[in-house]
Amino acid sequence: TASAGASFSAANADEAAIEALARKSIEVLPRGKWPTLYDDFTAEFQARCPKEEFVQAGITAAQEQGANLTKLGFVRLDQVSIAGTTATAVITGEVQGVLEYQVNAAFQNVDGAWKLAPAADTQGCQAFNRP
Repeated sequence: TASAGASFSAANADEAAIEALARKSIEVLPRGKWPTLYDDFTAEFQARCPKEEFVQAGITAAQEQGANLTKLGFVRLDQVSIAGTTATAVITGEVQGVLEYQVNAAFQNVDGAWKLAPAADTQGCQAFNRP
């Protein structure tokens, strides 16, 4: 299954789950809920990024956003591609009133549940990369 384009709209349960994870991956930071995202990652990511480092990365990212932290939001998914138990997508987020930004994301279906997976060419606690 594959969908693409700015008009992406989830057409099935897999796409809806991926979209929900993408939204959560952006929305947890301004809500101060970053640590809760850790359980939404695959075991592969967790093996290379211990929870303490993950939490610290979120604290650092929040501090770097400064006043823009509360303006972070999810906009849409683009270029969604699902192949069996793996998927990729481009997540578009925004700093409201300032700019939109995009990150490449990967997902994996583990025992029937979609999880965030490390995107290609990432390491350590880096889960996403810029297109």
